[in-house]
Amino acid sequence: MKKEELIAQCRYYHGEKTCPYQTAELSKYWEMERIYVNQGTGKVDKVQDTYYKFALHGKDYPGIPRALLITMFSYWEKGTYDVLASMPEFQKLIDGYLRAASDYIPMGTVPDNG
Repeated sequence: MKKEELIAQCRYYHGEKTCPYQTAELSKYWEMERIYVNQGTGKVDKVQDTYYKFALHGKDYPGIPRALLITMFSYWEKGTYDVLASMPEFQKLIDGYLRAASDYIPMGTVPDNG
């Protein structure tokens, strides 16, 4: 996928060189999307996807492209000691990601990835 196509799937990252957000929460979402775009493929990492789906019984989020979700999961799990026990924390992070977009970004500009 082209970089512009990947950016169009994002809610927080729009190609900026530095994060425009002041809160830790939005900065984290921006960074996860930046990593996703800079990977440049838009494809799901099959190993991580299988781990997320089967070993951890990871939840699907229709509003987030699968490749972005798996990138977000990979980013999050690097700072987690017990991934399985901490999955509710990841789900809370993603729920916040979906909620915050409508809180901080006008609804007409939030990408509809569903």
